[in-house]
Amino acid sequence: MLKYLKSSFMEIQDILQAINSDIECHSCTTPKYKRLKACARELAIRIFGESGPNCIDSSSFGAIRLPYFSMGSIDSTNLFDLDELIIFCIYSKAKGSYLKSLDIGSNLGLHSIVMSNLGMKVSAYEPDPIHFDQLRKNLQMNHAHESVEPVLKAVSSKSGRAEFTRVVGNTTGSHISGAKNNVYGQLDKFEVEVISITEIVDGIDFMKLDAEGEEKNILLAVPAERWDSLDIIAEVGNIENSQEIFDRLTEQSVNIFAQKKFWGRVNSADEMPRSYRDGSVFISRKQEMPWFS
Repeated sequence: MLKYLKSSFMEIQDILQAINSDIECHSCTTPKYKRLKACARELAIRIFGESGPNCIDSSSFGAIRLPYFSMGSIDSTNLFDLDELIIFCIYSKAKGSYLKSLDIGSNLGLHSIVMSNLGMKVSAYEPDPIHFDQLRKNLQMNHAHESVEPVLKAVSSKSGRAEFTRVVGNTTGSHISGAKNNVYGQLDKFEVEVISITEIVDGIDFMKLDAEGEEKNILLAVPAERWDSLDIIAEVGNIENSQEIFDRLTEQSVNIFAQKKFWGRVNSADEMPRSYRDGSVFISRKQEMPWFS
């Protein structure tokens, strides 16, 4: 056990050091992950809670200002949970490797801000007008508005309009209607504009995908030739999506590397994440996950 995991009071550089130096901190199956997750949660509340300074400066991914923002039962402090910090470390390690990225499911824009700090040009897609309004404010506050283009649209396999379900009790779980099963609590439904991934993926070399159940439709619609120069960090929402994503990408000779496998290659659908709780996947034609392997 790394000595700095023995304390619950950690600073951001301690947490990033643990992520970057010990791969056992990446998988939800390990005690180190669970311990570091608790430390990251304590830090997020202390820094980005209602009474915190709401700003942080990291040598890994630059300065971030993020005012406290409630999203129902969770809030903006959850955007700094351990799984998110692991992704930020991937962005940092990949600095200079990617130039143009998509942030699909941008939420309040935190991933876009980090990618912007690291030199990427970003198109940030967020369909919820409430989140989108705060996204634009956050971009301005972080001087990221020149390198990040915010777009008030959902992304799927086809362009048009679709019904959108806002989950009032946890708006990070809002989604294109039908993308999730067993949705409960107060729901607001309204139409949003949708753009097809095929219209926006040309010239893109990196994508962060958190589309709340819509990831299957998006990934299956990516033109096969784009995989030669496109890498994706994605969250997979359910077992059915995991199976179909694995089958299609395997047919296209695209590799999947799973956080829960310490970023090892996924060799069967059983090794795919079953929900966001299992962490992310890195999708690429690369033969190994280059940033943690």
